[in-house]
Amino acid sequence: MIKIGAAIAALSRRRVTAGVVAMLATSPAALAGGISIPEGAGGALARKQPVILMDIETVDACKDATLKLDPAAIQVARLQVEAQLPRMKRFTVYSVYGDAAGRKARQLSDTGIAAEVEESQLPAADLRLNITATVNVERNSDKSKSEEWVVCTASITYTLTDSKGKVLDDTPHASGTIRTPPPQAGQKLEDMTNVRKRVFRYDPTADKWKFMGGFEPSDPESAAALVRKTVESPLKGLVAKLAMALPVTTEVTALNPSKTQFAVKAGQRNGIFKGTRLIIWCEQDDFTYAIADTVAEPTMDKANLKIVAWNEADPDARAIIDQLRSGGIGDGLRGKLWATTEGIPLEEMLAP
Repeated sequence: MIKIGAAIAALSRRRVTAGVVAMLATSPAALAGGISIPEGAGGALARKQPVILMDIETVDACKDATLKLDPAAIQVARLQVEAQLPRMKRFTVYSVYGDAAGRKARQLSDTGIAAEVEESQLPAADLRLNITATVNVERNSDKSKSEEWVVCTASITYTLTDSKGKVLDDTPHASGTIRTPPPQAGQKLEDMTNVRKRVFRYDPTADKWKFMGGFEPSDPESAAALVRKTVESPLKGLVAKLAMALPVTTEVTALNPSKTQFAVKAGQRNGIFKGTRLIIWCEQDDFTYAIADTVAEPTMDKANLKIVAWNEADPDARAIIDQLRSGGIGDGLRGKLWATTEGIPLEEMLAP
């Protein structure tokens, strides 16, 4: 009785339409064989380039007036987000700015600002992305060693909602920290003076710290460099989370004769970078099956997907795999095979 009940439960979980493939990634049936269909794979947003309306708030959380950064440096966090998200190439990005008296938006591209538009002229947004980037600078000191150093932290939090206001994804903050320890004994002053080190010496007679060189909060260039370096880590976290929340799905068009790689008509322009992992899945008779795990070798408009592993542990998927190996993508499977991204190769996407 237990085995029959489990079999019926597994069958009921497997029978889903493409419109609700999103549920597969967290269901036990989707994990059969260790290869699962990514969450959101069959959704409408995965098969188009959605329009995202982005609103970024920057916060200076420093409470020490002597360490307050130049205001322009805090805005570096915003500029970094605006520069990197379009490089994902998975959506059309508009960044809203201004105040209640007059709000505008920038259409962003991977090479910079593509256009400036009034908020009233924006296209209908598929998604809204509200981001808060917080930067803090704190002081640590040890008078016994006549040393002081600065710790700069940055965090990014976000909420992603659809056009109806439904929350699709939000995340605890991703954070990054740059600690600016003093130089080791014997180092020359010129070796210390960079944006990551702020060096003082304590004068016990005056009970004051004397600035010797390095990071200076009031210097715009120095402060901006510190923020830029600190924001790198949480920005990677933001990109990684969005890549999982907003996958790309494209139709599989071919399987090579040696049955070692699939082909799709989507490439770098669609957010498929070298090394991107894609899951091949099949939609057949209202059932969906994870078929193979692949890695992309893309050009600008198409990609070859090298097969890393077939999902042979799943007996239902194995029947389709056998069909592919014996006859390729014939009429029986044409239009039923899809490839969906799982994550994004950060080193490739964030490379200068």
